[in-house]
Amino acid sequence: MLNGNYMELGSRVGTIINSSVFNTTLVVVSMLFIPLSELFGELVYNVPFVFERAYLTFLGFVGISVFILNVFIDKKFDFLTIVCLLLILFAGTSVAFSNPTQSIPFFIISGHVEEVFHYYAYFFLFYSSTKINMSSDAKFIIIAFVTIGLIHNFFGVFQLFGFRISDDSYNNKEMHEQLRCIYGLTSNCNFYAGLATIVTSIACVTYFVKKIPIFDYKWIFLIFVMFFCALCSSTRLGILGVTAILFFLIMLGAVIFLLRNNIFEKNISLPELNLNKIPVIIAISIISFLVVYLAFPQLLIPSLSEFSSDINDLSSNKNIDTLGSLRGQVWRFSIEYLVNVNFLTGTGIGNFIDVFLTNPRMQESPQIVNFAHNEYLHIFVTQGIFAFVTYMILYATCIIKSIKSILYSRNEIFKQFKIICLFTLLCYMTQAFFNCNIFETYLYFWILLGLSYSSRQS
Repeated sequence: MLNGNYMELGSRVGTIINSSVFNTTLVVVSMLFIPLSELFGELVYNVPFVFERAYLTFLGFVGISVFILNVFIDKKFDFLTIVCLLLILFAGTSVAFSNPTQSIPFFIISGHVEEVFHYYAYFFLFYSSTKINMSSDAKFIIIAFVTIGLIHNFFGVFQLFGFRISDDSYNNKEMHEQLRCIYGLTSNCNFYAGLATIVTSIACVTYFVKKIPIFDYKWIFLIFVMFFCALCSSTRLGILGVTAILFFLIMLGAVIFLLRNNIFEKNISLPELNLNKIPVIIAISIISFLVVYLAFPQLLIPSLSEFSSDINDLSSNKNIDTLGSLRGQVWRFSIEYLVNVNFLTGTGIGNFIDVFLTNPRMQESPQIVNFAHNEYLHIFVTQGIFAFVTYMILYATCIIKSIKSILYSRNEIFKQFKIICLFTLLCYMTQAFFNCNIFETYLYFWILLGLSYSSRQS
């Protein structure tokens, strides 16, 4: 009798935690909590990131419990379950079996230092996103993304004219004050540029794939604002993100054109998409570029010059140490750490500084940073070779699975949202070659990854 009650309770709990409604609510709340709690923290406590970090740590604890409970109830070990277990295992071992050269407290009240339970929160959000019904509930995720973009850009426009919420809410205070660049509710214009890539991609591709009138002025204005604010971040990452959006948009249009002309097999179908929207988006991006260039040249011209200088250095095979504001040197030190110190378990999550402290040429570096400024290399260095391979397999699987769903599913709404998620994921992954695994944006990447993997459509 008692066993029967436990089985019935387990069945009910399993139904709840696997439902699309539960997981959609969890994901949307987590998405909106980051900017809203940052706003609250800056206004009330004048201390950045304290609530977001606490929430992610808590979510990591809860996520491990819910995931293990779900595995116990389902007793199913499919690809998704195995990958999540490996990610949890390798993240933990990176901390347990590495030898940090600095003290890593369990919870740091401020700053961007990573914690292992932050990664467990990311994995849980990925796992939850795979259970969202793409036909009925994915729209709430898209709405949340647009809302987040508007929240950040609302405060970003004020920053453009020198009005800030808190004087202690960002890094490189002097630079931000001098340039008056946009950084939203993040702490740094580069971190904002990664977020801007996501929300601008969402706005552009949603306008393209959904049945929105081509000259819907609300959407045209929204896309203009997204492009404008991304460029006003005064970063090469902002320019790269905008370029990636336009590149993948043109590629998407080319693929659709070829499919419509039966270049590929005939059982492939796509939703009805208006290719004339692509020139409209390109025109909006050009107008936003010209507005920033003419009205705020100090935010764009230096970044364009640096971007051109980086390309010239690469093409002429010069010393890459100075590439990307010394990103090249960080990458070199990272590779030297993997080769000479520890490539099995890495430095451990939150201990990237070990890359510098163990390097005999540390005195050559004018800076010591906490991130590799390349999300893929950062994973390799902090978590080791086995974790890196697992991540890469997961990324490739999500992309391939999403492409197959787009090509062969007969559910038009499902296909539309899969295109939106895959398109945004690819744009983000492009700028991730030069950005940090920072929780203000990295959390959203894992949600996109889960939506790209999801096959629920009914």
